Amino acid sequence: MEDARGGLSIKITGEACALWWCWDLVSFEWKWDSPAINLDSDSFANSGSQQANAVSAGSMTGGSVLAFKGGKDGRYCADESNVVKCNRNAIGPWERFTIENTGSQSAFKGGKDGRYCADESNTWKCNRNAIGPWEKFTLEQTGSQVAMRGGKDNRYCADEHNTIKCNRNGIGPWEKFTVYDAR
Repeated sequence: MEDARGGLSIKITGEACALWWCWDLVSFEWKWDSPAINLDSDSFANSGSQQANAVSAGSMTGGSVLAFKGGKDGRYCADESNVVKCNRNAIGPWERFTIENTGSQSAFKGGKDGRYCADESNTWKCNRNAIGPWEKFTLEQTGSQVAMRGGKDNRYCADEHNTIKCNRNGIGPWEKFTVYDAR
């Protein structure tokens, strides 16, 4: 039971019996190697053998579909329309965000309803029909992760598990997101 990224392996390693009950001894191994995407100064490439969409310095190619893993608990972020929460264990439709170029900044369309995400200081909401200043985010490379500045007050966005807040002055662990190709 594996796809190209890995999956669940099940092995029957033997049998055990006690009195009249017998059962199979089973070992499980979970491998899931979804490639992380690195933002370097020249391109947007994943760390696997496949090439991701190329972009110019400081921007991403429009149409890229990405997933974000928050820095607080290392869980995937999901669009729930009125809030984005980083509390998911896997990538499903709501955990996919489509990127649109807006000059030197990027806009995200959430996976739930395909609407634009906005920085409202105390939360991210993917409930907008158009791109305005609050729907534009600036991405900064922080090693192998990405920090985002929201468009409302140009402050860093942080994963707080039940919401993303763009109200930080600096970058700490909660302000770093790992970006995955979610095509």
